[in-house]
Amino acid sequence: MNLTTEHEWTEAQIMRLPEVGGKYELIEGEVLVTPTGYPHEDLVANLISRLRPFVMELGLGRIFSSSLGYWMKSGNLRSPDVSFVAKERLTDMIREGEGFLYGGPDLAVEILSPSYTVRAMKNKVAEYFENDCRLVWLVDPQDESVTVLYPDGRERLIAGETEILSGEDVIPGFLLGIDDLFGDPI
Repeated sequence: MNLTTEHEWTEAQIMRLPEVGGKYELIEGEVLVTPTGYPHEDLVANLISRLRPFVMELGLGRIFSSSLGYWMKSGNLRSPDVSFVAKERLTDMIREGEGFLYGGPDLAVEILSPSYTVRAMKNKVAEYFENDCRLVWLVDPQDESVTVLYPDGRERLIAGETEILSGEDVIPGFLLGIDDLFGDPI
């Protein structure tokens, strides 16, 4: 759903928008609301419940859900489904009196849905990397796979029950089996 207006949106206006069962992003002056559903939110909860304790125990930084927006250099506001910001970057990304962060997260996780377009996802990933993101995971619930993307353009597909997703040098030591990520459907 697009909320098109002829004025520029402020952070305060975006934060006052009603909860409608989706995440908000501001792309080229348009507020976009992306609806999510049970399978999507189940994956988000699973990732956050595994990443957060690991990151917090080691004091690496913070894990966030799609409610947190990141202001990009372009003026766009992006909201990854799950994100991680290293503690050494977090303070510099905060602006006093504002709730969203400035710059890209260290790790951005996007869960693919039928509503996404390849072009829109490529633009989003490119913008993350232009804003200092170090790693992107594109989670595909249909194929039960994760495509790992790097700033230098490399891609790696993680698929199959025995494959392991790694936090690499962004969240060192974090490992998650694909079978644990997707689990048994209810």
